[in-house]
Amino acid sequence: MDIYQKALATFIDVASCQIALPASLFPALEKHPLAHEGRKIMFPFLGEMGVEIRAFLGQIEPWLRSGWVIPARRVGLYPVGGAFDDPVFFDRVTEIKKAFGLYEICGRLAQHGTPALKMLGGLLEENYVLNISAPVEEQIKPFLIAQKELRRAFIDRYANPNLLPTEWHLQLSRQSHEGDDLYYAARHATIPSYMPEFFARPPFDFYPHIGVQLRNVSYNSSRNSDPQRMGQLAAMAAEVLKLPVLIYGRPSDFNLPGYKRTIDYLTPDTPQMNAELTFLKTCKLMISPDSGWTDLMGWLRVPTLLERLYFPGGFEALRPFRPKILLAEEALGITDIITRLCNADDDTVLLPNPDIGEKPQFNFTHPLGDECRAFWQDYYGPNDSVAQDKDVA
Repeated sequence: MDIYQKALATFIDVASCQIALPASLFPALEKHPLAHEGRKIMFPFLGEMGVEIRAFLGQIEPWLRSGWVIPARRVGLYPVGGAFDDPVFFDRVTEIKKAFGLYEICGRLAQHGTPALKMLGGLLEENYVLNISAPVEEQIKPFLIAQKELRRAFIDRYANPNLLPTEWHLQLSRQSHEGDDLYYAARHATIPSYMPEFFARPPFDFYPHIGVQLRNVSYNSSRNSDPQRMGQLAAMAAEVLKLPVLIYGRPSDFNLPGYKRTIDYLTPDTPQMNAELTFLKTCKLMISPDSGWTDLMGWLRVPTLLERLYFPGGFEALRPFRPKILLAEEALGITDIITRLCNADDDTVLLPNPDIGEKPQFNFTHPLGDECRAFWQDYYGPNDSVAQDKDVA
């Protein structure tokens, strides 16, 4: 993270308190029953599931065990009674997302573009002076309006006399993610003290199987799964383990014809996440894309055959979870990799080589990546080579 990113984050936060913004584009939301009860409600996590698992659940757990509650898209991942579903609020979030072109990044929603700041800094006699400017109407206001719409929706829905402001409310709702706790926490793991309830104590039995999830994300199609290759991996795994294949995921996700899907087993009153957590208890191998789904498998310690490794070293943060995740490398023999995954004992940690992947310097979670190196250089100072000498990055 360089000084530009830090300045941008600070600039947006300061500007949000100084620039008058228009009235909301949306009608006010009806107050939630929990707000009428005077409950202390945390701002929701709106980012990717991977960061939610590795960096958020463990950090927020003490709050939830102290009486706070949080609206959540994936309620089943949280401690029992700590989270609740609220379609009214999340429908409004979806509207805001569409209106401002927001996407999931770290623990929040943000816009794809960033303001082009003009920066001039240097020593002036005994003072360091930093001048920053940017066009308000063209570049700053779109950020601030999107941020304020998210905060307005939260206040409309959940504000009550007992609701105390916390740093989490600011951090999870701001448009700029650089420099906050979740941005750094994505590089490592904060492990929850619990397992998801529907995984730890399944409410019903399910048959042993091989799981498959195929990534299908419209705004980032370059990372989507290759259904043909996933089908080949599934067939090979079924031959090795002599187990049926079950396709996980939403109806909009890719499918592999000829196999059952988790949605085939859902009843109208069963949340899909809760049912799939139950199914995962008897999943002997998951074939997964490079996505937050793999982070979930790491937490649950489900042996995982990774379709591809888009971010080299990206799963190193999961090491404290003691995961079993290996890349499907044909050169090493898929059958041998499957056998190694499924025969590993409980104490074994299996992770892809952090030097193997498609874009070696393209990820802020990569322990050897450019962003990590820049952080350590910033940490030690521009004239100190100790970070490189000790190879700490």
